[in-house]
Amino acid sequence: MNSVRYIILIACLALTILSACDRSTDSDCVEVYGVVYQSFNDFVDSIGGAIVKIGGYSTESDSLGRFRLSVPGNESYSVYCIHPLYDTFTSVTNVPDRDLHYDIALNGPVYNVFGTVSNPLDGPISDAAVRLGNILEISDDSGYFIFENIPQGRKQISCLCGQYFIYSGTAIVAGADLEFNVNLERTVVNLSGTVGHIFDGPLAGVVVGYDSVKVDTTDANGDYSFMDVSLGVHIIRSECEGYYSSTDTILIDSTDINYDFYLRRPMFEVLPVSEDATVAFYQHVKSGMTTETKFVDVNYGQLSDVTAAWHFEDNNMPSGELEYEFWDIRHRFIIKLPSLPENVTPNDVDSAFLNLNITEPFLYPYMPLNVRMVLSPWDEETVTWNTMPERSDVILSNLYPFDSMRVMLDISNLYKNPSLAPYGLFFSDLYEDNNNYCGTENFRFHSGESDSLSRRPNVGLFFTR
Repeated sequence: MNSVRYIILIACLALTILSACDRSTDSDCVEVYGVVYQSFNDFVDSIGGAIVKIGGYSTESDSLGRFRLSVPGNESYSVYCIHPLYDTFTSVTNVPDRDLHYDIALNGPVYNVFGTVSNPLDGPISDAAVRLGNILEISDDSGYFIFENIPQGRKQISCLCGQYFIYSGTAIVAGADLEFNVNLERTVVNLSGTVGHIFDGPLAGVVVGYDSVKVDTTDANGDYSFMDVSLGVHIIRSECEGYYSSTDTILIDSTDINYDFYLRRPMFEVLPVSEDATVAFYQHVKSGMTTETKFVDVNYGQLSDVTAAWHFEDNNMPSGELEYEFWDIRHRFIIKLPSLPENVTPNDVDSAFLNLNITEPFLYPYMPLNVRMVLSPWDEETVTWNTMPERSDVILSNLYPFDSMRVMLDISNLYKNPSLAPYGLFFSDLYEDNNNYCGTENFRFHSGESDSLSRRPNVGLFFTR
């Protein structure tokens, strides 16, 4: 019924406005002004869109509930106020010969506003102070709160609890009970984690601190923890004997943080060479310097005793010509570099050294070695003189052994930049590279399958991890 009256009054509004007094021409007209509102349980809410009718004059309250009408003074008027959500207001008032302040209070239904205070990590929050208007409620152990008999309209809700940010929001009560849940965000969180080493595992006794404010020491499991860490950007520092100290920057938002990190330390590992080959070209020279080629394609790559390959028994020579014959030899040594250990990257490499051991002393120590990079694939079981892989120009010349039995080569750059020599290294001596034959006394390296384990080729790798 109220809605019908509301529609009728709106339809009549234009007509009644035309009959309103014009103060510029009628000195008997006065202003009647005020606010349409609802008051209940200490709530005072303005009501917009209400039709206010004083006698034969009417208007509509604005969004703040305000209205104003010009009517003749010194008269008695019937006052009506209609809104579809509230009870109709009726009254009689005397309008004097001066402006009149006249507020209108409407009555309407009331509802309950209820909900739960919580945090995504902490769950329901008890003892939170929830305020709706002037009414205060405290959340119970399950975070629940309820406001009863709340009139319609826009209501401001706030919530305050311990180490959480203050919440402020708007609840719109209209035609039914309202569920209004409050999510509080923390002002502080917990920071925890584990400190370890990628090979050594969790580290005990690591001193961990943030912002030079708090310090903790990791336990036997490498764990650390800080309580009540404020939100924002923090600097995490850690120190442990035998390891490099670390500094990390982390952003802490409204949730607990689990921050694990690794310390680094200098490390050394011997990487065995498992793929290598010695390929040779033999030339049999007879007396009078006439030549006969034999054994032109030989692979001695994985013999356990390479030295034996270069010494021939008497039955290898034609009978009766031993004093007149000798063997000239050319040969090459090819090696594949072992891969980096698991979890070690080229950026972790500090230095690397290739160690080669000679099977017997150099008879010509003035013969230096040339080193090239191998540029194409090869296989240690099948490679021969005629099928040697592609190689680069000489990258290192005049490489001399440290003594008569060892050669050490700095190959740090090849491990820091593995694309430079993806298929290994290629060794020859300077004399052979000038197309000379070296006889039977040229360099002979122990293979990766040598009977002498300590003299097999290897790479000494220094890295930080």
